[in-house]
Amino acid sequence: MSVTMDDLPSLPADVEVAVYRIVAEAVTNAVRHAGARHIRVTARAAKDSLHVTVVDDGRGAGGSPAGVGLDSMRRRAEALGGTFRITSRAHDGTTVAATLPL
Repeated sequence: MSVTMDDLPSLPADVEVAVYRIVAEAVTNAVRHAGARHIRVTARAAKDSLHVTVVDDGRGAGGSPAGVGLDSMRRRAEALGGTFRITSRAHDGTTVAATLPL
């Protein structure tokens, strides 16, 4: 697993918790369900938002219905006024992306 964090500002506690939970769930899903061998986590701050991505090389969902974990990640981002997106294709990995306001 590789982790890239640009110089991040001090984050509000609710953003820290949301980022931690989103990344933890995405990494857990990549290992447990997708059989990923490589995972890249990236966090970078723009002037008024934090962008977090988790990219894996696993099997991908390929149209599988969203489970509780995916719904939880989406709700965490949206509860803070942010956005959440999953891009996944069968046998081509998954990208989880969240943008949270700062």
